Amino acid sequence: MGSARAPQSSPPVAWGEFLLSQLFLGAVVVLHRLWEIHPFLPLPGYGGNIFETIAFHGPLALVANWPALTRLRASRGRFPRLAAFLAIFPAIGLDADHFLAAGTFEFLKVMNTDTPITHSLAFAGMLAAFVGALSERRYHAWLVGNGLLTHLGLDLTDSPIPLMPYLWPFPSPYAPPWVGFAVIEMSLILTWFLSRSSLLRIPPLSSGVWPSAHHPGPRPAPPSA
Repeated sequence: MGSARAPQSSPPVAWGEFLLSQLFLGAVVVLHRLWEIHPFLPLPGYGGNIFETIAFHGPLALVANWPALTRLRASRGRFPRLAAFLAIFPAIGLDADHFLAAGTFEFLKVMNTDTPITHSLAFAGMLAAFVGALSERRYHAWLVGNGLLTHLGLDLTDSPIPLMPYLWPFPSPYAPPWVGFAVIEMSLILTWFLSRSSLLRIPPLSSGVWPSAHHPGPRPAPPSA
């Protein structure tokens, strides 16, 4: 007699992978601090800003979301490229809001423009919710929101910094650098625990598809003769 294929949950992320993520997370943060103190690659104009965004914000978002990405890889049997894109690109692209706020690409005006309200937890939450509703995947929403959270956290480690509107629409007090470090660490720890639970609805099936109205999952195999 044939039997229905039982859902297979993906294996838990190994503690060694978590410790490795911690190591890479610390390395990115330390290198960013060294860059802030003494830029080891002097670049004119926007060169330094572009380098900082790509070299630090992107990798930090990737590392903080790595537990969820490895869980997806184990479930699907291949690396989740769309999920990785959602984890990294918003964290890199967020700084484009400086140009929108300044209304110009002129370097000095952009640098002297107040940080826009899109550098806030409220915006990160709204964009994450929008992506989650669009894709119908909770883990997509988390990857976007968590990547933006690491961006805000790394910005908060800069000292001294102008006041960021991170608590917008409420007043955002000056945050010492340790607050930014705590936010970054929290982003990794939360992703670690959430990716091991059912809250993110990471596909537990070997087919890599979470049952839903649009994807009911694999059908039971017909009984053999």
